Amino acid sequence: MSFNLLTRPSVVAGAMALAAAVSTSGRDAQRPAPISIGVEYVLIDKADKVGPYARELAQTGITAAKHYAEHVEWNEMQESASAPIDFSRLDSFVREFQAAGFADVVICLRSRSRWASKKYALLGNQNISPKPEHLEAYGQWIGAIVERYDADGRGDMPGLRRPVVWYEIGSELSTYEAEPVPEYLVMLERAYASAHTAFAGVKIAHAAFLTTNAFRDHPGPAGYERAFASVDKRIMYHGLPAIRAVLDRGDLFDVVNIHSLGDPAELEDMVAWLNWEMNRRRWTKPIIVSDTAATPFIAWGNAVTCTGLKAFLGLMVAPATERDRCRLAAYFTKLVASDPATIEWTHQFLADDLIKRVVIAADQGIVLINTAFVEDLHLLKMKAMNAGAGTSAWSGMIDLVKRERRPAFTALKNVTEWLKDYDAIRRVSMPDSEVRVYEVRKGGGVSWIGWLHPSRVWLPEDEQPSRDVVLPGGRTVRLMTTPTRIGA
Repeated sequence: MSFNLLTRPSVVAGAMALAAAVSTSGRDAQRPAPISIGVEYVLIDKADKVGPYARELAQTGITAAKHYAEHVEWNEMQESASAPIDFSRLDSFVREFQAAGFADVVICLRSRSRWASKKYALLGNQNISPKPEHLEAYGQWIGAIVERYDADGRGDMPGLRRPVVWYEIGSELSTYEAEPVPEYLVMLERAYASAHTAFAGVKIAHAAFLTTNAFRDHPGPAGYERAFASVDKRIMYHGLPAIRAVLDRGDLFDVVNIHSLGDPAELEDMVAWLNWEMNRRRWTKPIIVSDTAATPFIAWGNAVTCTGLKAFLGLMVAPATERDRCRLAAYFTKLVASDPATIEWTHQFLADDLIKRVVIAADQGIVLINTAFVEDLHLLKMKAMNAGAGTSAWSGMIDLVKRERRPAFTALKNVTEWLKDYDAIRRVSMPDSEVRVYEVRKGGGVSWIGWLHPSRVWLPEDEQPSRDVVLPGGRTVRLMTTPTRIGA
């Protein structure tokens, strides 16, 4: 069987008789249960939108969802140490998504508080860890939330259908958690104890590690320190020593938590690095990807110009390099101006990127991934923002107001269907390193998901590269690709 492979993901589904045609590796036989695929940035500040979000996203078949963290940070839920806790937003999120069939509701708890944080500010870096005199109140807040959603019959949310297992303590070990790591660990220790006292089955994740660009050159263990040190401080606010300080306290979390905001292939290097770090500490834990974003090309700064002060220019994110800056500036200028052809190409690119990230995560044994985003990041699409988040600001899957489903929505539905109840997944070795083909086995059958993963940037004006790929043959096949237009 042969087919032409483009940068766009395709699935080739063979007949059941093909099951014996491809060998299964030893790793496949030992892999964990299929990955839980979810979404993130569910906006829960308006109760009338939560149910429609849940019902619409349920159409994709995904099993997980995570809310927008700021909507339930401590500041939003409790006005003072003696004030009652307002569970209304979290109740709405849990109730509506469980009713829509979501098995894994992920709750992110930020300690940011006007009255309790050591340094509270509307803008800029903050130390949001609790003041010593409020550490006990913080623990009580964490414990009260976990107790409300543990489904033990005592003090539960009315209508709770199943326990909520997944909790993040802090949203990201970056400028979102800018406090010194020793102070973050005090907070994490208190949260972990309170959560497990409330519910023995809880899964606590530390604030996620952000490592974008650290693995651009695929360093091995000998190069990790140098690679992390080379990352711009806009990304690597907390460096490798701080990350390792968190990993040294494996007694304070149940799962290792990462964010994937760069090229999807970075997940392979990230998992290899984490496995190496865990092996050094003689323990192993499941890995989750609590937040993702599409490959931005340029982010953390101005993307619509290629001149000016370096401190204000966006950072090049793999596979983009400095030589791509001016071409990308022209692309982002059109994108910010809502050029129809550029918007359409971008929606296709974002849909493809989502599939690649989920498939690679599944192959790497990651147990849960939240894909981005439910809706566009409208503020970051404004001309005044200069495309400062790169392509990711346009990566919304739905628009409830316009009643519009983007290509990423259908892509999420497709990849969820392709991977549903799989028995094993593995990357198939190919002579060309830019060719990615993944064998998926389920129910006695086999299919392949593949794409061409070029190591350079390609844009709307470029001719799409392709390769001819040969796979074990069969009598019947089905070839599907991701959609390109809204509503397809």
